[in-house]
Amino acid sequence: MANDATFEIYVRLLGEGTECSRPARGVSLGHGLFRLLPANEYDREDEQWEFAPGSVVRVKEVRNEDGSYLLAIPADSDSITEAPSY
Repeated sequence: MANDATFEIYVRLLGEGTECSRPARGVSLGHGLFRLLPANEYDREDEQWEFAPGSVVRVKEVRNEDGSYLLAIPADSDSITEAPSY
C-alpha cells in the first residue's frame, strides 16, 4: 500500500544574510528519507534553497519557543542520532 501523505519540511535558504528557511512539501520514501515535491513558489533566481525540489533528504525535528518543525538535512547525514519515523 502506497503512503500518499505529505509532510511540511523546512528547507534552509542560503545567501540571505540571516538564518532562515522556507516551508516545502515532501513525501516519505521510507527508511527516514523524504523527497521534496515541486513547489510553485520555487524560483531559483529569487531564492537559493539548500535542497531543490526533487531532492532526497533526511529530516531532523527542531524545537524552538514556537513549537517544533521538520528541517531538511543531507540524506547521508550522520548528524542525527534518531530519525523521526513518519
